[in-house]
Amino acid sequence: MEGVRCPILFVFVLAVAGCSRAPDAPFPDWLGTVKTAHAGSSFEASKTLLDAALDAEREAGDYLGRVSFTPAQKTLLIERLREPVNRAVRASRESPRLVDRSTAPFETLEGQPGFRMIGRSLAWQIDRLVATEEYGPAVHLAVDATQFGFALGSGSASDAALGLRIVDEARLALAPALGKLSPRELRELGTGLEAALRRRPAASNLIENERRTMLAAVQTIQDAYRDRKLGRLIDELGRDIEPAIDYLENLRSEPSQVRAAYFEDFAAEAEAWVDHFATSMRRNARQRDGQPDPPLAEERPWRRFSRHFFQTLAPLVLQREETVCRTRLLALNALISAEVKVNGEAPGSLTGISADLTTDPYSGKQFLYRPEGSRFLLYSVGADLRDDGGETDETHRTPDVRVEGEGL
Repeated sequence: MEGVRCPILFVFVLAVAGCSRAPDAPFPDWLGTVKTAHAGSSFEASKTLLDAALDAEREAGDYLGRVSFTPAQKTLLIERLREPVNRAVRASRESPRLVDRSTAPFETLEGQPGFRMIGRSLAWQIDRLVATEEYGPAVHLAVDATQFGFALGSGSASDAALGLRIVDEARLALAPALGKLSPRELRELGTGLEAALRRRPAASNLIENERRTMLAAVQTIQDAYRDRKLGRLIDELGRDIEPAIDYLENLRSEPSQVRAAYFEDFAAEAEAWVDHFATSMRRNARQRDGQPDPPLAEERPWRRFSRHFFQTLAPLVLQREETVCRTRLLALNALISAEVKVNGEAPGSLTGISADLTTDPYSGKQFLYRPEGSRFLLYSVGADLRDDGGETDETHRTPDVRVEGEGL
């Protein structure tokens, strides 16, 4: 008889199933529980976006894996990547929805190196246009790069994180030119960024991609258990997961219903984290302050696995908030600066500007704004949610958040 002992953890299951041998309970196909759509203009735009990334990878050739580039290499790659960059920018304006951007553990997602190269090319071009004082084209490319970066937010967590990095790099590349832009260029920057923010994809598709990725992790552990290949998980994740592996090995002596229940509860935790992060992304930092984690038992036997596989969205929530904050601040700064250059003084308030642009994603309230003649102070309370009067450090990130490059 398989497994005659009845541990307390599984008393309820055994009370129903009994300790006598029963037919093996089937292990579910966890990925089969999530469906995605593959139709419509947004899907076609996402296909174009991915095709452009794959073309960028081919054009980059041996440079694809590099992390630093000489000026000559940048010039070469800008020319090689011009066509896929243009296609990616055009596709990003069509509200692409990157479906099926999930991956099993230890695998890489198709197209990410190409997305990275496209983002680099855009930032390099902005750098060069600023250096040669071609500010109008630099503004247009900064808006394009912002739109492209935000479009990647419809994919996986790693796609979205890469996209936010591309948005940040474009903003930093343009920062040295802010004080030199004409009123027209400032307005084009402000309205262009506002449009890019408005077209930013909702988190729903990202959440579904991560749901599939988390369930793929459950599937991977389940398959490794079924195929008696748990040892390779230690090679990939490190020796800290050995207690979780030992637990699974000992589970083989338990009834099949108990073994199946382990993976059902493991998958249920994935769903709990998905719901938690979906809520987090709908809230600003103040609303999340004190938000509890899902109510999970401390001694879950799969806890070491879930720590590796179920936390991909946690850093993204913070990264997304900061990039959106900085992009809104830059757009507002540009619109206000245009008024200053035309009228000689800053507007008395932010009245008349869209609340979507003036809302601080940290506090949920309006950005703090203090005009004084032709000067003004515009800032966010930042992650500590405290008004420090606009005080900030060399990164313009803490304690309050301000626009990089202002006053240059």
